[in-house]
Amino acid sequence: MAEKQTQDIHLPGGFFLPKRQLMRFSALGLTSVICVAVSMIYSGDMISFDLSFNRNPTLYRKMGLVSHLFSYASWFGCSMWISFVGGLVMFNNLPRHVFGRLQSKLFPRYFQFSLLTMCLSLISLLLWRWENKKLDQGTNLTLMAMEMMRANQSPIWFHAIIIATTCANLFYFEPKTTATMFKRHIIEKKLGTGHEVGSLRPTDPKILEEYAKDGELKQINRKFGMLHGLSTTLNLLALCFGVAHIWWLAGDIC
Repeated sequence: MAEKQTQDIHLPGGFFLPKRQLMRFSALGLTSVICVAVSMIYSGDMISFDLSFNRNPTLYRKMGLVSHLFSYASWFGCSMWISFVGGLVMFNNLPRHVFGRLQSKLFPRYFQFSLLTMCLSLISLLLWRWENKKLDQGTNLTLMAMEMMRANQSPIWFHAIIIATTCANLFYFEPKTTATMFKRHIIEKKLGTGHEVGSLRPTDPKILEEYAKDGELKQINRKFGMLHGLSTTLNLLALCFGVAHIWWLAGDIC
């Protein structure tokens, strides 16, 4: 226990950050800086590197776009993996109760990551569009604000809907679904089931007969199915609006 505490960095509010995770994030940040620097050298941006907006407005324009693409791509790639690859692989290779316990740890982190990256994506999108208007309209803030209001607001609405669905999953549906799942686990353990791999229900005919007779289990299954279905629907809805934003982004970049 003492050895584990020495590997953690304690933060205000009782939170802690494992040193191993800090090292990984530091390595990711350093690698990103090196890659960006190499890209700037080969694209010729390093020659005209100047932090003054008036002298080098293209730099801020590009930084806003890079920030937006990085944060948005992080969310979209993570969502596609969790929804269509990772979850299915785990379900088909883990005992049902083990899979459920793993998902109960994974999904809160998934929705937290989604909320963080989508908020960063929205902020960088607004900054990117602001810098574009600043280049087009000069320093007239009133004219810039009016032009931004007249511009296509679809990408902002896409982000708002995705953030709203993520918050609904993070703060309501995921905790409710997980709590209902653990109640079901308690009853299933008494019936001797939960060890099946790649199956939603018992495969043993004798256990399945007892499973179907349990009235409390029927009610819990119905509640779990409703909560899980709504959570999945919200997640797929977010992905649909994510694809719509990619379509808008492709047209805007072109």
